[in-house]
Amino acid sequence: MELSAMTTVEVAGYLERRRFALVPAGSTEQHGPLAPIGCDAAVASAVCLRAAEKTGVVCAPCLQLGMSSCHMAFPGTVSLEPGTMSAVVRDVLVSLAAHGFDDVLILNGHGGNREPCRAGMAEASRKAPGLRAGFMGYWELPGAAELERSLFGPHSGLHATAAEVSVYMHLNPGFRPEASALKIYPPSPEPGTVLDSVEWKRRYPEGPAGVDARMIDAERGRVFLDFLVEALAGVIAGREDGGA
Repeated sequence: MELSAMTTVEVAGYLERRRFALVPAGSTEQHGPLAPIGCDAAVASAVCLRAAEKTGVVCAPCLQLGMSSCHMAFPGTVSLEPGTMSAVVRDVLVSLAAHGFDDVLILNGHGGNREPCRAGMAEASRKAPGLRAGFMGYWELPGAAELERSLFGPHSGLHATAAEVSVYMHLNPGFRPEASALKIYPPSPEPGTVLDSVEWKRRYPEGPAGVDARMIDAERGRVFLDFLVEALAGVIAGREDGGA
């Protein structure tokens, strides 16, 4: 059910039966020594693709680039301006709506994407009045926060979290952070705090924020991923039944 792997004939056949699509959103940004730069996109894509396979809905290509300006002091980060990301989201949603996808859920893997995505969704709704678009972080799926705390303790973190790194390790068995990186990182900023790249680098010189990386574990990552897939499948069923 991966849109990029379908023919246009197959998409047309799908739209005769269903009108729902998933859009994973991630980023290309530093995760310090704990995970590769594409971690957010990899996790969001895995959750969406597995839920799509389970439910039979279409999954669009991942939005690989996000709004990551606070991480630009770290080599390899690629950040979109908020207006650029909003325009991309708008155009993706309007394109899908033009073909008949009238219910689209963006599953996000990077917190910095929230406001640009919501702005793009609002623009898309004006251009495609029949479109029903939704947005949520995978950590906002029903029960996800509680399970994350149970599996990874109270300090899974804000950035380069123990949860996401563990999921990435499960998805990529050949990857494991260096033993020296599995430690406690500086505490997360207060909720609502906005840091620019200079201040992030000053507070978090290695990159991660608020993480007890000693809790990283691939098997816990598998458990968490399996739960997220089931939770997303439930959200999809609810939306297709007319729920929020």
